[in-house]
Amino acid sequence: MKQILTSIRAVRLRLQLFKVFSYAGRGLTIGWLAAVALWSLSFVIPIPYLWLWALTCAASGLLLGAAASFLHPISLEQAAKKMDLADSSEERQDLMMTALEFQQVDSNAANWQRKQAQAYGLAFVEQRKKRLPLIWKWNSWMVVSIGSIAVCVLLSILPSPMDQVLNQRAQQQAMIKTQQKKAEELAKKLSQAPLQPESRQSLQEVPTRLAKELGDTRRVDQALDKMEQAMKQLSRQSDEAAEEQKKLEDWNRRLASQKSLQEAAKSSTELPKRTENLKKALSKLSEPQKKELAEAMKNLAKQAPQSGKQTAALQKALEQAAEQLAKSGQLSDQQLQDLVEKMAAAAAESQSLAEQSELAGQAAAQLAQNGMNMASELAASGVSISDTWGEAGEAEAVASAGSSGESDSSGDGSGQGQGEGSAPSGAESGQGAGQGSGSGQGSGQGAGTGQGASGNGAGSGSGGQAGQGGSGAGFGSGGRDLVTTPRDLQGSGNVQSDQGPSSGGGEKQKGGVSPTIDGTQRPYDEVYSQYSRRAKESIGRKDLPQNVQGLVESYFTEIQPGS
Repeated sequence: MKQILTSIRAVRLRLQLFKVFSYAGRGLTIGWLAAVALWSLSFVIPIPYLWLWALTCAASGLLLGAAASFLHPISLEQAAKKMDLADSSEERQDLMMTALEFQQVDSNAANWQRKQAQAYGLAFVEQRKKRLPLIWKWNSWMVVSIGSIAVCVLLSILPSPMDQVLNQRAQQQAMIKTQQKKAEELAKKLSQAPLQPESRQSLQEVPTRLAKELGDTRRVDQALDKMEQAMKQLSRQSDEAAEEQKKLEDWNRRLASQKSLQEAAKSSTELPKRTENLKKALSKLSEPQKKELAEAMKNLAKQAPQSGKQTAALQKALEQAAEQLAKSGQLSDQQLQDLVEKMAAAAAESQSLAEQSELAGQAAAQLAQNGMNMASELAASGVSISDTWGEAGEAEAVASAGSSGESDSSGDGSGQGQGEGSAPSGAESGQGAGQGSGSGQGSGQGAGTGQGASGNGAGSGSGGQAGQGGSGAGFGSGGRDLVTTPRDLQGSGNVQSDQGPSSGGGEKQKGGVSPTIDGTQRPYDEVYSQYSRRAKESIGRKDLPQNVQGLVESYFTEIQPGS
C-alpha cells in the first residue's frame, strides 16, 4: 500500500498543477475586466498611473485565482479515479480505487489485487506526462482576457478629460518638491550661520521642520499653509530678537553714559587698556562721587533686560562691583577686569541678537518670496490661494521688509541723484544733509536720500545750503504714472556762519523755482522732463567736474520714461 499511495500522490500533484493553471487563468481574466472598469472610471475621476494599476489588477487576479485552487485541493480518491479512467482504450479495472477501498483488508485476494495495483501505479507514474498531458485549449476565459487587454489599450489611446487634471497635479507636486528642496537649502544655510548654538538651532529648526512637512504633503494649499506658518514663525523670531537687541542696546548705552565707565565701554580699545582706563577713572573720583557711581551701577543692574547669559553675568558683576565700591571705595584688579570683560561680552551679545534678527528676517523673506512665486503660478492655473499670498498681502510685506533689511546692510538699493544748488556770497556754509524723497506706484526700490557738504552739488539745496545728495530714484518694476513731491526739503547738520570776506572770484547764482508743488501728484513724464532740463543746464557749467557731469547724464538716462 505504501508504493500505491506514493503513485497516487504523484498523480494528485500533477492534477493539482492543472487546477492551479485553470484557476489562475480565470483570475487573470477577472483582473483584466477590473482594469477595464478602472480605466473607464478614469474618464470621470482622475486616476494616476493607470497602466500600473491595470497591471496590478491583472497580477492580483492571477495570484488570487491560483490561491483559490487550493481551497478545494485534489483528493487521493480523485487522483485514483483519474488513474483508472486515464486510458479509455483499455478495459477499466478500477485497480487504484479498489486498492484504496480495501487497503485495510488482509486476505489473499486483497493482496493479489494490491500487487496488480502496485504494478499499474508504477507504470502510470512513469508515463504520467503522456497519460495526463497539459493541453492548452481556447476557451471563453482566454477570449475574454485578450479582449479586455485590447480594450485597455484602446482606452489608453483615447484622450481623457482628466489628463489635464493629472498634469496639473503633477506640476503641483513638482512645485512642492521644489519648495521642499529650497527649505532644505535654507536649513543648511542657517546651520552654518555665525551665531550661538542655541540661537542657530532655533532658526534652523523652522525650515528643517518645513522640509519634512512638505515631504508628507500632497496638496498645494496645504503646502502654502505650512510655508505660511514657517514664514510667520521666522518673522516672529526676527521681531523678538530685534526687540531684545533694542532693549539691550539701550541698557548698554545707559551704562556707557556713566562718565567713569565710558572708557571701559569703548569697543575700539583692547580689554587690558580698557581695564587700565577704568582704574584711572575710578581713582580720580571723590568719595561722594564713588558712592554716587555705586548707586547708579546698582540701579542699572536692576534695570538689566533678561536677554541672555552674558547680560545676566554683567548684571551680577555690576551688583558685586557696586556693593564693593560703596563699602570700600575701590575695586580690585580682578573685579575691574571682570567688569570690563562682562561689558564686552554683553555688547557682543547685543550684536549677536542683531545678526539673529537679520538672519531670521531674511529667511522669512526668502520663504515669503518662494511662496509668492508658487502662489502666482497656482493663481495663473486657476487655483484659489489665501490672502496671505495675494497682492499687498502679509507675504509681500515680509518679503519687502527682508529685502529692505538686506539692502540696508549691503549698502545697495538706494538710487543716486545729483542736482545743482549754490549759495550766494556770504551765505552760511553747512555740513548738513539735503534730504528728498520720491515715490512711484508699484513695487521696486524706493528713492534714496543723501548727505551733502557745502560746495557745488546736485539737487536744489534749501536753507541757503548747497548740498550733494537729494532724492535719487531707485530702479524697480513699479509704475511711473504719478509721483508725489516731497513736503519737507529742509537740511540738517552743523550749520556755521562764515563772516569772512568774499574772494570775489566766483559767480553768484540763486536757486530756481521747483517744478513741482509740495505734496502734490504730477505725471512722471512731465516731472522727469522738467528735472532733466534743469540737469542739462546744470552740467553745462564749466566748473562742474567731468565725472560728475557723466554721473548726472547716466542717472537721468536710467530713469527716463519707458526705460
